[in-house]
Amino acid sequence: MASNAKNYAKQVLEGYESTLSNLAQKYINTRMRIDSEHNEKNKTIEKEAWKKKKAVSAANKIELENTKSNLLEKGLSKSGESVQAELDSNLIKNNAFSQIESDKEMAKAENEKSRESAKLLAYQDYMDDANDIKIKRNEEYIKQLNADREYEAERNDEEYKRLIEQRDFDAARDDEKFDRYTENRDYQLKYNQYLSDLASKNKEEEEEKGIDPDISPKVLVDKINSVFSTKYYKEPTKKTEYIKKAIEDIVEDSTLLYSYRYQVQLYAKALGLY
Repeated sequence: MASNAKNYAKQVLEGYESTLSNLAQKYINTRMRIDSEHNEKNKTIEKEAWKKKKAVSAANKIELENTKSNLLEKGLSKSGESVQAELDSNLIKNNAFSQIESDKEMAKAENEKSRESAKLLAYQDYMDDANDIKIKRNEEYIKQLNADREYEAERNDEEYKRLIEQRDFDAARDDEKFDRYTENRDYQLKYNQYLSDLASKNKEEEEEKGIDPDISPKVLVDKINSVFSTKYYKEPTKKTEYIKKAIEDIVEDSTLLYSYRYQVQLYAKALGLY
């Protein structure tokens, strides 16, 4: 399961929001185009009406001039017929203008009706497309949320298993540490008992031979010098080295009592030689 399922669900919403925004902008552009076409059509209607009025005026003028010319030939230019002819001409022109205006308004009304129908159709198309997109968005979003829940459940199971394994491992390690501690403790107790037994044995041995275990430093120095003088006196320039060697000989001499060797060790450590 993808670890970014939750983020992907969010991306699904963002992607569809962008699609819906683009669709809304497309709808707005369609309405603007319909309005623009409506306005251009009205201009065309106005222009056609103006042309018709101009043509009527021109034809009416010619007709009136012809009528007046005929009356003039008959000697009736100043008669009532001439006045009536002019009145009739104006009436005809006004009636024609009224019809042109009526036709113009009807054309504009049809144009307005056509615009509203186009806008309604555009709105219906927009809503249908938007609803389809929202349905797809919700379906995919729910699908991704379910995928995220499944991933979280699997991750929680894995984390639970990891914690159980870690707990078991820590318990086993603690058991091992305890066993090792117990083993070391038992060994240390046995070793301490061994040293205690050895010290008791040496002490008993020294007491049987009447030897004082608290040997004075002078006795130790005399002992070291004695070993030095008998074994390493030939090279005085290496006195320190020979003293260290004498101490080692005394400490390693198993024929000497334990208390001697132990005190020599302490003395040598105090001198920084051993």
